[in-house]
Amino acid sequence: MTESDRSNILKLKESDIKAIAFYRNGKIVGDWIKLNGVYNSTTIDDMLAELDKMGKVDPRLMQKPSSTSSTSAGTQSNNKPSSTSSTSTSSTSSSTSSSTTTRPSSTSSSSSTSSSNSGSTYSSGSYSNSNYDYTPKKKEPAGWNSPTDAKTVGVSLGYVSKQWVMKQGGTVEKFGYWDGSKSVPGFQIGIRFEPQFKYGFALNTGLYYEYYFSSASNVAVEDEYGKPLTCKGRLEEHNLYLPIHLEYRLHFNDKFNLFFFGGAGLDYGLGGKLTYYDIPGYEDTSFDDIYENTLGWKRFNASIEYGLGLRYRAFQVHASMARGLVNMSDDDSYTIKQNKNLSVGASIMF
Repeated sequence: MTESDRSNILKLKESDIKAIAFYRNGKIVGDWIKLNGVYNSTTIDDMLAELDKMGKVDPRLMQKPSSTSSTSAGTQSNNKPSSTSSTSTSSTSSSTSSSTTTRPSSTSSSSSTSSSNSGSTYSSGSYSNSNYDYTPKKKEPAGWNSPTDAKTVGVSLGYVSKQWVMKQGGTVEKFGYWDGSKSVPGFQIGIRFEPQFKYGFALNTGLYYEYYFSSASNVAVEDEYGKPLTCKGRLEEHNLYLPIHLEYRLHFNDKFNLFFFGGAGLDYGLGGKLTYYDIPGYEDTSFDDIYENTLGWKRFNASIEYGLGLRYRAFQVHASMARGLVNMSDDDSYTIKQNKNLSVGASIMF
């Protein structure tokens, strides 16, 4: 059995199976199955076996059709009486005998485009016989700018970077954690969830794990006497990210669409570590909780986010930016906010 044949059987609803109305190349086949007009015992027996396992096969289907299908118009009999008289010496009797004339039956062959078996008829897209009535259900149109093959869940992998924005007085400074750096890079992996609705509207959410890592080879520090020293530094953080976005999609066709999104992003720091090493005359120094011992870093952050993307079949790419809302500074004389200055990723949707 081909996968197409198996799929056609498994897709049938209970009412469809009872009706035993099979579509093949746009034609209805009556009380038995024909494939392209040629009886194939192996394929048909396989299909009947599938239905028999479901316990819903019509017993009439288990009989193979004859090589020619014909409909008998009927046999008509007309009896005309005839009278014969005979005379004998003792009595005269009259008897009437019947003469029967039988007319031959007329036979008409069924064409390949319509079948008349046990009272079955097919016209105008519907099938009926003495036991069942069946009308195929038409597929409803999806509506203007609505998905016809919505893929809502996917696996996403991408690049993400953080940047700090410090405002003091009338000055604004953007930097990564280390002096001279512009951002702290990282990667992002997680589950993407995009339920889609009519007219292009959708939600964009999911849950992601993010890992940030950065190092510097020329970090300026001071010893306990205020003497400047130069060492190396390493920074890492583990983070959970939850986006809550409203999305609008332009469905150009079943395979390709372009989308825009915007909303809120929530970040929660799972943990982080800051290490200074190769300090002349000193041992390596580590801070195991960056949220308590590091300037400009707090465990929770909320952001305003916006971005765009495109999808082709099941493959999707997207890019976004985020502006932090939480002040990371404990000093009232300035503010420090943490942004995601760039996030790009790719997803496989299912």
